[in-house]
Amino acid sequence: MSITDNMKRICTILALAIFTLAGASTLRAEEKHRSYEKGFFAGVSGGLAGGVSTFKSERPSFQVNVEGGYRFNKWLSLQLVMGGGRLDIGPQECCSAHPGINNERHSYWRALNNNEWHYYPDKTADGWWYADMNGTTSYCKGVIQVNFDLFSFFSDRIGLDISPRAGGMVTRTDLSGKSSLTGDALALKDDRQKHFVYGGESTLSYKFRNGIRLGLFGALDILTGDHFDNIPVHAHNENHIWTAGVKFIYSFGKGGN
Repeated sequence: MSITDNMKRICTILALAIFTLAGASTLRAEEKHRSYEKGFFAGVSGGLAGGVSTFKSERPSFQVNVEGGYRFNKWLSLQLVMGGGRLDIGPQECCSAHPGINNERHSYWRALNNNEWHYYPDKTADGWWYADMNGTTSYCKGVIQVNFDLFSFFSDRIGLDISPRAGGMVTRTDLSGKSSLTGDALALKDDRQKHFVYGGESTLSYKFRNGIRLGLFGALDILTGDHFDNIPVHAHNENHIWTAGVKFIYSFGKGGN
C-alpha cells in the first residue's frame, strides 16, 4: 500500500471524527438552550386511595392515573388527569349494629326492594342490617386542573403545585350481605352513576435538568349528586374520594433560538 493511500485513509478518518464531534457539540448546544419552562408534558402517577360517603373505605386501596398537559411558563400549566380505582367499603361505626333494648338490634336497616332505610327493620320485608353489609366501589374519572407552581419564583429545582380542578367521574357499587329475615346471602349490583366532581391537588416535586420531574402528591375529589356507595343519605353528607402517592412527569420542552 502506497504512502498516498495511507494519507487518504488518515484524512478520511480525521474528517469523520471532526463531523462526529461537530454533530455532538450541536446536539449539546441545542439541549443547553432547550427550555423546559414551556411546552407539552406527560406522565403517570399512582398511590393509595380511600373514600367517605354514608359508608367509608375499610382500608386504603390503589389508584393509577395517566396525565398530560401544557406548561405556559415556569409557574402556570394546564393538565388533564385520567384514572381510576376500586374501594372496599363498609358501614361507619355510628351506623353499625349494637344491642338495644332487650338485646334487640338497634341500628340502621335497608330494604332490599328499594332505597329506603329505617332505624328498626320492617319485619314484613326483606332487607339487611348495615352492620352485615359491605361492598366494592369501582370508579373512573377525568379532570382538568390548573397548576400554580408557588416555588417557581424561589427555586429552579423544587416545585410546589397548587391545583384546583373539576371534571367527571363514573362510579359503580356492588353490595353484599345477609337477609335480616332468613340469614341467607344477598347481593345487589347497582347501576353506574355519573358525578360532576371538583376539588384540588397539591404536588411537591424535584425538577431534573433533562425535563424529568419526580414528586409526591395528594388530591381530593368531591362528588356531586347521589352518594357513590348507593346507601340512602342520612346523617352523613360526605361524598369524596382522596388519593396520595408518587408522580413521574416528563417535559418535552421547547427548543430555544
